[in-house]
Amino acid sequence: WALDRFLSNNDEGIFHVVGSESLSPYQLAQKIAQKFNFDTRLVKKGSLEDYQKSLPPDSRPWQKNLALSNKKISSLGVVMSGVDEGLLKMKKQIS
Repeated sequence: WALDRFLSNNDEGIFHVVGSESLSPYQLAQKIAQKFNFDTRLVKKGSLEDYQKSLPPDSRPWQKNLALSNKKISSLGVVMSGVDEGLLKMKKQIS
């Protein structure tokens, strides 16, 4: 639906089709575990620095914050699902 709305307006530029929430990988993993009834104690908090140390030396660096703005897509009246709503939809689809 967001794509149809975007194309019909003939708008140009970069439109991030993302929700408004910004979560760390740990927070997202916790939400996934909770929603799908996994043991949340198995989700361990780590650091980006430790993860990068485990990568091959020639790996590209990771950014600490990859949050994207949905301001432009929202200006078209498009409302994106939040993480909880999206996970619930996924759970229903696989049930």
